[in-house]
Amino acid sequence: MALEELSRHAAAFTGRPNASELMDIHHLVRQVLHEAVALLRGNDVALGITSLQTVSQRTTTSLMGMAGSGPLITTELLSLLAHSVGQAGAAVIDELMRTLRTAQAASRSMYAEDADFELEMARVSLACGDPDEARRCWERAARYMGAYGGHKDITIEELLEPLPQLILADPVQARVRLARTQPLVYLVAECTDGRGTAGTPQEWWRLLAHLDPRAAAQLAARALLTEPGLPDARVDAAHQQLLAMQADSADPVVLAVLRIAAGSRGRNLDADIALLGRLADLPGDDAAHALRLMPVLANAITSTYDDQTLVHASHLAGDTPSPALRAAAQRLGGEGGPPWTPRPVPSTSSREWSGRQGRYPTGAFLRSQQRPVLPEGAAGVLAAVRNCASKAYDDPPGPRWSADALANAVGWRLVEITERQGPEVAAHVLHRIAQEMNASGPVDVLADVAAGLYLRQGIAPDVFGPLAATAGMLAYTTIRGGGGWRSFAGNDRLELWQQAHTADAAVAGKDLANQMANAVANPSYGRTAGVSQALVSAFAIQPPDASRPPAADALACWDAAYDVIAHRLPGDARLGDGVYQPVPEPATQHDIDTALCRLALSAIALPERGDKRRALLAATVLLAARPRQAQAALAHVLSFGLGAGPLTWLLTVLHSHLPDGPLDAALHEQLAALCTSDMLSVRVEASAVLTSAGHQPPSPPASAAHPALAHTIAAQLRTQEGA
Repeated sequence: MALEELSRHAAAFTGRPNASELMDIHHLVRQVLHEAVALLRGNDVALGITSLQTVSQRTTTSLMGMAGSGPLITTELLSLLAHSVGQAGAAVIDELMRTLRTAQAASRSMYAEDADFELEMARVSLACGDPDEARRCWERAARYMGAYGGHKDITIEELLEPLPQLILADPVQARVRLARTQPLVYLVAECTDGRGTAGTPQEWWRLLAHLDPRAAAQLAARALLTEPGLPDARVDAAHQQLLAMQADSADPVVLAVLRIAAGSRGRNLDADIALLGRLADLPGDDAAHALRLMPVLANAITSTYDDQTLVHASHLAGDTPSPALRAAAQRLGGEGGPPWTPRPVPSTSSREWSGRQGRYPTGAFLRSQQRPVLPEGAAGVLAAVRNCASKAYDDPPGPRWSADALANAVGWRLVEITERQGPEVAAHVLHRIAQEMNASGPVDVLADVAAGLYLRQGIAPDVFGPLAATAGMLAYTTIRGGGGWRSFAGNDRLELWQQAHTADAAVAGKDLANQMANAVANPSYGRTAGVSQALVSAFAIQPPDASRPPAADALACWDAAYDVIAHRLPGDARLGDGVYQPVPEPATQHDIDTALCRLALSAIALPERGDKRRALLAATVLLAARPRQAQAALAHVLSFGLGAGPLTWLLTVLHSHLPDGPLDAALHEQLAALCTSDMLSVRVEASAVLTSAGHQPPSPPASAAHPALAHTIAAQLRTQEGA
């Protein structure tokens, strides 16, 4: 039929013009398809809709996370289905609905598209005489309409950012919460437009490397080995974080091979110099010294700074080997890296934006050199704050804008107000200061005043203690967090909460609650961003109630935020075997080092030749210097289907550098399994390793000859018999 023939030639970017360029006539295309479907009867309806489903899948396109567009998007296909109920019958339409729902679930659409889909399904259900299903579709549509949005909706960070503080209070429960966020960060990246949230999976992996390094290394290795030949930004993020977090605790040799496996992506001058220093400090009887592996490690690390084309060398001037790095490498017997200097980067800008052109205007300069005359009392406090808030970005520096002068002008007037009018009036003035603040105002003045009041608490604890708590709490909630992206607190200045709580716990808790209530009751753009993470971070390092368990309030706040955000992220993240499953017992450093070895060797699954060479170098060093951990890691890596090449290379390295002593049990078992592989080179090398280790390799099972080979042999035998 015509619709079936149309499905054979449907493609989004084929033809001139192609389907993606026909936006102006999409309504005409849909009208024609409606008229065509109206002519179908009986079983032809199902066949026609199936063909149109193929057309829809092949011609619908999406750009940068936006909703799909095309001449026949899914909702329009459902509209065709709703108009076909009388022609095909409810039973046929019901079966087509199930097929379309399965396809929609597999498409991983944005939540707005899922809402449109459910509304159209509700209309089809009503047309089929099924009001109960229509209601269920409507309820699902309502859920999707209230789901997580896009355009820099960063509320998922309310759950992620306080976890480093939470682990200090309760490591076990922090890892449990990290596991609960895993499906949410994937859903955010997959079901929204990605603006501001596309990197949440990488951020989650960095947190995993921080909170549970053994699990991070194991899951990262599995991700590479499960899909060999594909780079993974999540694994790379975890790899870099592990190098940073394990810099002082991991075995230096293990850390060095992990650094080598990272290649040029792991360059960090200070960290590399420190790592080379740790290698040099290993005892003389360490295997790495005895086998003269130190020059190999030093050269491999410094060579990553030259692992680039000359075209790109000028753009990495800040990452060139420094004299300190060369000296550290030469201390280990290495060459120290290439003595080249990157060429200067030519300026392509016609205007200098980084500095001021010319001199400051005389009036602005003189104004900056004069301190303002301030009235006494509360009026002087607010005048001082407003004066500093009036400073323009390009005003010249000077005494007028001095932070110390502002703190003195405000602080001493507050002391005067306290003595003359009472601490209640002084507290009211502090709140007025907070109300005067904006993003560009002198917000640090409250922190400076809180520090001064805290120092004078011993003079009159009942007076200056509550005032110090109020000033500190207002400073905590007013100073923008997250580098300025969080309008409400954050976890940048947690010491202000600690100081306020120490000064007066009751006042600090009351002021924090009031500030939070005001932020929620009077929301502005982004004003509520950071409220949950501020509470969790603050309560994790300093519980508001000493009578409760240390992390009880922090966990309660985190769980409350999780319930809301999880409700806004419906769906299945489809994590497969990459699910993080935390264990209550902390990992030993030996277990962490073994997992790091596994990750370093897993670099052989990456697509670049350089990554594969570095993985083989890592295997060579580990087999020589850390044989037990190397064998355990190799047993795991060899269990994956990496292909004949990578498996043969690893087995060749193992055969050439087979350590003394018995084989690891898991490695022996894996080698025996590889002896029966259908890849001849893998089978031969695995057998050679077992033979060298003093074991009898198993014989490969007999298999039937290939039909072409059997036919050739039979023909040859017939020829010989005829002769």
